[in-house]
Amino acid sequence: MKSIMLHVHKDDGQESRLQVALDIARAMDGHVTCMQAAPYDYMVLGDPYFGVLPPEFRREAEEALAAFRKTIETRMNAEDVPWDWQTVSGMDLDVLVQRSGLADLVVISRRVRQEEGVEPISEAADIAVNARAPVLVVPPKVRSFDCTGTMVVAWNGSPEAAAALRSAMPLLARASDVKILTVGEIDMFFTPEEAARYIGGYGIEPQITHLPHGDDMVSDILMGAAQDMDAKLMVMGAFSHSRVRERLFGGVTQRMLDRTEVPLLMAR
Repeated sequence: MKSIMLHVHKDDGQESRLQVALDIARAMDGHVTCMQAAPYDYMVLGDPYFGVLPPEFRREAEEALAAFRKTIETRMNAEDVPWDWQTVSGMDLDVLVQRSGLADLVVISRRVRQEEGVEPISEAADIAVNARAPVLVVPPKVRSFDCTGTMVVAWNGSPEAAAALRSAMPLLARASDVKILTVGEIDMFFTPEEAARYIGGYGIEPQITHLPHGDDMVSDILMGAAQDMDAKLMVMGAFSHSRVRERLFGGVTQRMLDRTEVPLLMAR
């Protein structure tokens, strides 16, 4: 993971994802690309019939983006990580997805609940599904990323889970402990034992932990287990089939994206 793309946007998740991107870049001897979307031509005045943003408002938006860029550039210049800056015209979701093709990791924020502050972009699910690189979703209260801590893999045996596992190997290889978590008894395309053998090929000995389903939601079981294990990262697949997207993102995946307090790496 040498090329790390950081979503840059003025919101209450910025500091968290910046710190995490820096920590990963240091551990991987990587490079951070600060990706800023400039949605000038997409901003309208409430009613779509008004058309594009008037010139005076566009100037204000440009000035605000420039001022925020200066703030982040000053911060990055004080860090010990190589970096560059890209400002791309378009909405945040589109820019992050389109520019992810030459990134090894895209760092975005988990949705910020109302009591937590100003919300970052809320399309984490769409980015995770459509990005051409693994996506790291960072909770707003996280202030660092320990690449040597415990990491867990939420395993349901799907091809998406396998893709996320492969994408996460550069991070898992640095972990002090790797655990594969399953919930309940379900039919799996890839068994957790197969996942463990794959990880073992990298000289890692993961532990498989089967969690009972009970009456709790799967997402709550996974989040609770990750917190009990003091996990620094959770890895899971991002589902992509449109015909079941609403059901899936209304369930485990969406709840994880909305509520996780542990950084969540997703891929498909």
